[in-house]
Amino acid sequence: MFQLRDIRDRRVWPEAHALGVQKGFAEGFKEGFRIGYEEGKTTGRQELVRKCLATGMSAKEIAELLEIPVSTVRRLAKNGAKH
Repeated sequence: MFQLRDIRDRRVWPEAHALGVQKGFAEGFKEGFRIGYEEGKTTGRQELVRKCLATGMSAKEIAELLEIPVSTVRRLAKNGAKH
């Protein structure tokens, strides 16, 4: 019966394994970069909303400036206040 040991004994196993690891690393890196980018963008917007509110701008004015819904401005202000 054919077993995993039989596959590992072949010459292509190290190449195939290395390629799989390399592709997995690349995919993980891309996903991590995407998540980090989104978190950074959100953090930046939170900081900007907080500063605009501190200068007396209304949520509507900030929403127009950033071209986002007022509800998003309120959410960012609420979440940013926790820091």
